[in-house]
Order: sequence, then structure tokens, then C-alpha cells
Amino acid sequence: MNYQLRKTSRIKPITAYLKKSVKFYDIDNPLVAQITFIILLAVVFGGYLFMMPHARDLSIIYEQIGNRIIGQMEELNNFDLGMALLSSDLYIEMINTLTTVSLILLLIKSVSFLVSLFYGSWYYLSHSDPGMPGKKRTALFFKRLPKIIIFNIIFYLGLYIAVIAFFTVAVIISVLIPFFAILVILVPIAAVLILKLFAFKDLLIIEFNPGIFRNLKKSVQLTRGSRRNVIINGLWPFFAGWILSYLAIGFENQMISLLIASFLEVIILMVSQRLNALMFLDALSPEN
Repeated sequence: MNYQLRKTSRIKPITAYLKKSVKFYDIDNPLVAQITFIILLAVVFGGYLFMMPHARDLSIIYEQIGNRIIGQMEELNNFDLGMALLSSDLYIEMINTLTTVSLILLLIKSVSFLVSLFYGSWYYLSHSDPGMPGKKRTALFFKRLPKIIIFNIIFYLGLYIAVIAFFTVAVIISVLIPFFAILVILVPIAAVLILKLFAFKDLLIIEFNPGIFRNLKKSVQLTRGSRRNVIINGLWPFFAGWILSYLAIGFENQMISLLIASFLEVIILMVSQRLNALMFLDALSPEN
């Protein structure tokens, strides 16, 4: 029996979850979905609105640096790109503005992730323990929240360090052997695939409250025999969000484009959480 559980793909293809996933408003307490949606839209749209002038400044700085480099290249025969940048006051300004934009974007993504996770945990608990009162679900989430935050900081920091290390090695190898330049492209792709394999890490904390290493181990075990479906299912909201955001850029009014893009991003966040919850329910076997 255990052998069959390990070998059988318990997680279904995306088509089996699509209908339930897209109904982000369909939950045992509709007020939770409504409040979550409003908070997420405020965080995402408000955050992007706050970031917009800094992003515009960064774009102007990039253009000015490009023009300055072209001008110096025309004047000097022995042009040193590194010295031209390092000696430029625009370079310092670019670093400061880029840091500001990155921090704002990180804050938007972090807060929106945690808010959407509350919705995802509520949706999961509505299936795993329908009789649990709403106050108890909320209390359970906030009780686990510090551990979720700490775990994700460690997880993403470790992933970031690993990506930088492999990327550096890939660049060095590609310089020595140009044929292996493809490795530079594969590093970020591999990072995304690895990230999707740990899709259940947060719900594992909600349900079982494991330690860091136990969580990582269990996340991998739950996807055994179903990793292809987990990756493909996890990539679906990613590509859907990217395509929809691209279509939203087509509006002439920048504010309308930003609002529509934020609106679609919020929907994708909630759909992703529902999809993770449904897959997690299927991934859990009686022995778990």
C-alpha cells in the first residue's frame, strides 16, 4: 500500500484544478475573499504607484548614462567602460535609485505574499477541517506567521546565494568554453523550477509546524512521483500572470494600465494559493 502511494502520481494535471482555482471568490466565508482582495489590491497598486516615480528616475538615469558613454566613446580612442561608470556621479545615483526600487518591490511582494497566504491557509483549512471556526483559523495563521517569515527569509536567502554561486561558475565556464554559455541561461530557469518543487513549504508549517530541515525534506517527499505535475501546475499562474500583465500595458493611460495590471496580479495571487491548497490536499496521503 505504501509503495503504491509513493509511486502513484497523487497530484493531478492542471486541468483537474483549473475550474476550482479560478473561482477565487468561492470560499466558505465570502467576506474573507473580499477583504483579502481589497487589501491585496491596495498593497499592490499602492506600492507600484509609490514606486513609479523612482522607476521613472531610474529609466532617465539609464538613458543619461548611455548617452554619456556613447559621447565618451566618440571622443576617446582607448575607452574604459568600467572607469567611465565608476567615475560618474550618475553611477552613484543609479545605484541608490536601483536600491530604492528593489526594496519597494521586495516589500510589495513580501506583504502581498503573506496576505495571499492567509487566504490560501483559510481555503485549505476550509477543506481539511471544515468545522474549525473562523477565529481559530485566523489565530492558527498568526501563530504560525513568525515561523513562516523566518523560514522564507532563510529559504530565499539560501536560494539566492546558490543561484549567485552557480551563475558565477556558469559565467566562468562559458568564458573558457563558449559552448557552455547556455548554462548562464539555465541557472535562473533551474531556480524557478526548484522554487516550484517547494510549493507546499508554507502550508506544511500551517498544518504540521515542522522544523526547517524537516519542512524541506517533507516538501520534496510530497512531490515524489508528481513532480512534473507540480512544476507544470505551478508555472501556469506564472505564465498566465505574465501574459495578462503584458496585455494590460497596451492602454495609453499609464494609471489605468497600472490599475489593470495590479488587479490581474491580485487575482493570480489568489488563484495560485487555491491551486497550492488543492494540490497539497491531494499530496497528503493517509500515512502523513
